[in-house]
Amino acid sequence: WVALGLTAAAITLIFIAIFSNSWMTGENNDISFSYGFSEWEVEFGDDVTRTYELSGDGCKDEECDDISAAGTTGLIFLWIAVVVAIGSLVLIGLNSFGVYQSKFGMISAFVSGGLAITGAILWLIVFPDLDDFSDDFDLSPGFSFYLAMIGGLLGITVGILEIFAGKSGGKSLNAPMQGMPQQQSEQPKQYQQW
Repeated sequence: WVALGLTAAAITLIFIAIFSNSWMTGENNDISFSYGFSEWEVEFGDDVTRTYELSGDGCKDEECDDISAAGTTGLIFLWIAVVVAIGSLVLIGLNSFGVYQSKFGMISAFVSGGLAITGAILWLIVFPDLDDFSDDFDLSPGFSFYLAMIGGLLGITVGILEIFAGKSGGKSLNAPMQGMPQQQSEQPKQYQQW
């Protein structure tokens, strides 16, 4: 049950990371920038936020193409990680209920966690060095980057838990019932004689 819960948490964190625009953030005075996979936001001090598409008219520089390429790279890895994590969730669930016993749930948990971490790190490597903003804005990985990393670590944790569950001889939910004696069938029937 812990493995199922952690897998669901990992999927949720990676989903939140995919759809948010706080992968790279920077702030100076009253202006803050947030970059996502396909959009970037500018927030002014008077709570006015403007969102621009990286491939749209609001961003025509060469850096926009590089940021978009980084986003595409990270997005591919994270979507594959989500699909593999959903498969892991199903396989671990089937394993827990004793329907289908296999090690594929453990293997896919490691794979999904590794893909999420690899995708986040590759995004950070491919993300361009924005020289125009580096002096004025201290750009650093934002909230979404760390969510994806935590989701990947949770996936790897699930794989480790599944290894320990297999070594300790984890039983399915039906296992306690199999060892109980069947008292009704073994008891002799007593009839009252008149």
